[in-house]
Amino acid sequence: MRTRLLSGLVIALIVSACVAGTAAAAPVGAPPLPGGPTALEGASGISVTTQPQGQTVAVGQTASFSAAASGDPTPTVQWQVSSDGGFTWSSVPGATSTTCSFTASAGQDGDRYRAVFTNGGGSARSRAATLTAVTTDPSLKALLPSSIVSSNDLRIASDIPYPPWEYFDFADGSSQQVTGSDYDLSLALGAKIGIPTSFNDVPFDTIILNIMAGTNDIIMSGMYDNAPRERVGVSLVDYAYDGTSILVLKGNPKRLRNLDSLAGRRVACERGTVQQTLLEKLNRRFKRSGKARMTILALPNRPAALLAVVSRRTVADLMDHSAAEFIAKTTNHGKVFHVVSDPGAPHGYHPQFVGVGILATNTGLIDAVQQALQGLITDGIYARIIKTYGLLPVASAQVNQGGGQAR
Repeated sequence: MRTRLLSGLVIALIVSACVAGTAAAAPVGAPPLPGGPTALEGASGISVTTQPQGQTVAVGQTASFSAAASGDPTPTVQWQVSSDGGFTWSSVPGATSTTCSFTASAGQDGDRYRAVFTNGGGSARSRAATLTAVTTDPSLKALLPSSIVSSNDLRIASDIPYPPWEYFDFADGSSQQVTGSDYDLSLALGAKIGIPTSFNDVPFDTIILNIMAGTNDIIMSGMYDNAPRERVGVSLVDYAYDGTSILVLKGNPKRLRNLDSLAGRRVACERGTVQQTLLEKLNRRFKRSGKARMTILALPNRPAALLAVVSRRTVADLMDHSAAEFIAKTTNHGKVFHVVSDPGAPHGYHPQFVGVGILATNTGLIDAVQQALQGLITDGIYARIIKTYGLLPVASAQVNQGGGQAR
């Protein structure tokens, strides 16, 4: 795990460094911090050194937000809360230490918290972090296999990084904190069921074998729901909808317009994904029609594929539409990448369902996850998570709705 964390960070920093004229480029997949530079350092010279992270807890459990700052003189701290999405803020009574802890209630779900640091020269605020307070359904834990209950750990396999589904939060210059839609949703599912979760890094091309071997229990990794996966014994609880898009350098220097414009080009993708399958099928079509075939670079992870584009080793990277939009928007404030806009595919090519992968024989776990997801949809927590990351939502929690290809 630690080796993978390091490699993801190193590759991300290389991508940033390769971009001409962007010496201060943010690492790939790093979201912009709310409030811009003042969220990190105020005019007083106060520097926020630790940013608060979003917290997902069951109602009745303790929620804790932590932040830290440096400055001369040493700044004091006051925590603030917003219950209207960050439009207005009020001080949390008595919350004047670097950690703000309290027992979470259902009414606090969706509240945002931030720390304001002050010294004689002025003040600086941290970024805002959201509280997700989930009402546990005690009946769901009884559906889990006894092995999961006894270990008190629902183990989740995920290929990190793959923003916005899962990626590392670089807010403090560290890659140790995982975030993303899959990560946030996994915590909420665990809280709804009443079981702690662990989010474990697994290469995507071995991720099904991983749960078959019993190393992890479920897959949450932007995985498309499809017939081939069902045939090998995996069921999917569908929780989003996505397609495939073309990511290029800012300005689209090769003037790519659609999939057909990739003929004769060098194109990157992540190994073992629907994009690799799509490119291989496209090459066969190019050959039949007499067009020049592409050179396909199927690379081990997303940062490597992005690096291929930035270094101009390839002209494009094929990936999920949501990932392309997120990376184009957040990498160095939108100055590095561009998503090719095809009016015929506004949500990407061949859109399909994305699901939680579970062994089909594990019917109790499938039922627990499906019912937990439906509970989060009913509570409104699901909609907030999906909206945060710009994904297309499902109307209800269903199993095995997919067909077609596979990421």
